[in-house]
Amino acid sequence: MTKQITTLLAEDLSAVGNISMTEALPILTAFGQRPVPLPTVVLSAQTEGLGLPAKLQTAQWLEQTNQQWQGIDDLRFDQALIGYVGNVAALAALQQLLTTWQPTEVILDPVLGDHGTLYPGLDAKYVTALSSLLELGTVLTPNVTELELLSGVNLEVVDEQHLYQAIQTLNHKLSTPKQIIVTGVKRQDQMGSFWLVNGQLQSYFVKYLPRHFSGAGDAFAAILTGYLGRGLNLSVAVQQTMNTLQLAMNATLTSDYDSGLNLVDVLRLITNGENKE
Repeated sequence: MTKQITTLLAEDLSAVGNISMTEALPILTAFGQRPVPLPTVVLSAQTEGLGLPAKLQTAQWLEQTNQQWQGIDDLRFDQALIGYVGNVAALAALQQLLTTWQPTEVILDPVLGDHGTLYPGLDAKYVTALSSLLELGTVLTPNVTELELLSGVNLEVVDEQHLYQAIQTLNHKLSTPKQIIVTGVKRQDQMGSFWLVNGQLQSYFVKYLPRHFSGAGDAFAAILTGYLGRGLNLSVAVQQTMNTLQLAMNATLTSDYDSGLNLVDVLRLITNGENKE
């Protein structure tokens, strides 16, 4: 019997917007994993372009959940996927959860901002608190803006030299080195990711699609978590993730989605265990 991977899934639950947890749950399930959802905040809608959402904070509930779980026999987590958290209290509760349960693999998407600015409601205090949570991650997936905020390296020029410097600087800030994958790097008509293998900078690009896809970073982290759970090495997992995400973006272009991604073809692909270039 194949062992089913249990994955702790901690990120926002946005009722409207088709992003974050509403994307990650079907993706991880399609990979054959058993996701355990932990909403870090409940939002009436995602925070981009849909007005000011109503919020239900969950930090106290996260603390109570951690305590209650410790009375459940045989509960364990093989992986954790951490996405948008949104407030310092919930970050502290998550840090305690990860310390208690110690998943073998922790994929952490340090959601802070994009296009050079922080997302609404986040500030320097939040960046500092999130930096502390990074210590518990094994794989980090910042975009360029997030890498700049966390490393302190100016990335106004996004070339290989500066990306390498920023990745190394961030790792040197942490007590143990992490596998850092920088997403959303644009090169003319291509979009790519960069990461290190044995100290050497690696990259992989797909065709750039001239549209903003909300939830793309969330989907990237969830798909990557699935492929890593299938035992792919980091480089292959990143490449397959980008190919799979590209499929979702292409499907979204021909659908009426104004937020989030059309995942129908992607879920079918993942469930069938196929890989398309």
